[in-house]
Amino acid sequence: MPQAAVPAELASFGSRVAARVLDTALKAAAAIVAAVVVVLSLWEWLTESFSIWGDSGPLPASAVGGLMAAGAILLAIPVYEVAMVAVRGQTIGKRVAAIKVVRLDSDSPPGWGRAIGRWFLPVAAFWIGQVLSILILVGLQEASGTGTELGLGLGQVTQLLAPALWLVVRLSAIWSRDRRGWHDYLAGTRVVEA
Repeated sequence: MPQAAVPAELASFGSRVAARVLDTALKAAAAIVAAVVVVLSLWEWLTESFSIWGDSGPLPASAVGGLMAAGAILLAIPVYEVAMVAVRGQTIGKRVAAIKVVRLDSDSPPGWGRAIGRWFLPVAAFWIGQVLSILILVGLQEASGTGTELGLGLGQVTQLLAPALWLVVRLSAIWSRDRRGWHDYLAGTRVVEA
């Protein structure tokens, strides 16, 4: 009689954080490369545009190519996370941390729909925080009648709302009994040791 497979051990919160830090570093490096590509491709055009002696004219083809390359790099950032999790259950960070994302009902990779949903929730939380911070600022400015001067750095404090909401979604696995974050609940996934 065949034995039932032993369910994989849940990943520790520390290994999840280590994977996230490494993946964030890789994505930040890609964003830096994109920024360098943009600056280098636009450098000559920008220096001519802001020169009092020169006339920059239309954007050169090399600059357009550089902008397209940078756009492709920036598009690759979310595609990297979604595609790797959908197909393998692991990004590079998760592989190094020896963890993987699997479906709740099996130890198989989540697939495309679940991977997109899992990626989308923290991103949506961040953008909801951005919109809320703008609405709060506008409301405070109208209530105080002071225009853009709110004092005490209230504008800077409201800007913390977006990263705070992103962080709450990511850290929600801490207080979850089964170490699943809200994004795991949405997607029907769990993170286990690989």
